[in-house]
Amino acid sequence: MTPTVRKHAVCFTVRMSRSSLPKKTHRWRRRAIAVATAAFALVGLRLLPAVAEGNVPDCVRVWGEARYRNFAYDHIVHVNNGCPATALCDISTSANPTPTRVEVLPRQEIELLTFQGSPSHDFEIHAECGLVLDSSVESRASLATAFAILRE
Repeated sequence: MTPTVRKHAVCFTVRMSRSSLPKKTHRWRRRAIAVATAAFALVGLRLLPAVAEGNVPDCVRVWGEARYRNFAYDHIVHVNNGCPATALCDISTSANPTPTRVEVLPRQEIELLTFQGSPSHDFEIHAECGLVLDSSVESRASLATAFAILRE
C-alpha cells in the first residue's frame, strides 16, 4: 500500500521592509505623491484672487489674499513697492468697486483691507499705480488728475 500525501495550502504573511519593496511599489508611491502635490497646487492657485492690473510699474507688485475669520472672508490686497520712488495706487476689487488711494513709500509693503465679512473667498483686484518722482504736492495732484483722466 502506498502512502497518501495530502497537499495543504499554507498561508503566511511576510512583512517587508521599505528597502525590500518591489520597484513598482516605489514608482506607484512617487506617482501618487506627484499627483497629490499637483492637486494641492491647483487648489491653492484657485484660492488666490485674480489680479487685473491696469497701469502698474514693473517694480510694484500687487496681489490679494482672502483670510478666513469669524465664519467669513476678509479681502486683503498687498502692495509691494520695490521702486526707488513713492508709488501712488488706486485699488479696487470686484467686491468693493470704490477705488481706494494708497501711498506706498519706497521699498515698503502695505496691506489694504478692502472688504470684511465676505461669504466668498473669490475676488478680482484692479490696480492703477504711478510713481511720484517729486515729493511736492503739485506732483501728487498731477498724478491724481492723470488717474481721473484714465478712468474716464
